[in-house]
Amino acid sequence: MNDQVANEPLIDPSLVRSFLAVAEAGSISGGARRVFRTQSTVSTQIQNLEELLGVRLFERDTRRLALTEEGERFRGHAERLLEVNHLALLALRADIERPTLRIGFSEYFQPERLGLIMRRLQREWPACRFELRVAQSRLLELEFEAKRLELAVISRVARGASARAAAERLRWVSSPGLALPAQAALPLVLLPPDCGLHALALQVLTRAGLPHRVAVTCSGTAGIHAALRGGLGVGLLNEGAIPPDLSVRSERWLPALPGMHFDWRARRGTLAARVANLLSAEHQA
Repeated sequence: MNDQVANEPLIDPSLVRSFLAVAEAGSISGGARRVFRTQSTVSTQIQNLEELLGVRLFERDTRRLALTEEGERFRGHAERLLEVNHLALLALRADIERPTLRIGFSEYFQPERLGLIMRRLQREWPACRFELRVAQSRLLELEFEAKRLELAVISRVARGASARAAAERLRWVSSPGLALPAQAALPLVLLPPDCGLHALALQVLTRAGLPHRVAVTCSGTAGIHAALRGGLGVGLLNEGAIPPDLSVRSERWLPALPGMHFDWRARRGTLAARVANLLSAEHQA
């Protein structure tokens, strides 16, 4: 350690914890409740932290506290400081149970990336356990709200202005060479009716005046892939979920489709939020 680093003032983790609590709550009183301290104590802690850093961290008005530009920059460092503090305790205290991060991914998220993501998480956060769940977005939303997931990656059909910035396009897909009926009802291979793409497929075909029928309903995308390979009909998939042995249909009479994007949901100020910020930025790059 060089002399400059050794002589720098140290940031008290309790100040950092109170700062993050206030930033999350948007008020001194709300932050105080989160860290189980009095409002005056937390107010003093924020003032002490601002004096130590030499910057204002919050803009104050009559209704709500908002982070200044410096406060936003410090927020990421504050989260890492608390995480490093926790990992140091884990490394030296065998009685602390390793934290578990439960992550849910949409059925439509790029399947080949899941293994790479999990290996990276285990490499970069070795002190944590990771549990992976792949399910329909509707179920992931419920589990995230019930706090059974710390991070949920949820698929959304892009509509309106967001459609132009969608992460992936949606495509009509089938086995190579499948002959589509010119007059008869188009056979569809879909997830159950509570899936957003199930409803979308029926909606766009009805609007286009094309006869159609649900030929196969599958519980997951693996089942959809198998049914499509078997030539049982046409499916609706995002580009990242289309295996190389299936074909994108280019018939002009098939209705145009919107795009899809993925929402990365995690509670701010947590390890899950850091993971989400890192991985979502890479996925969208």
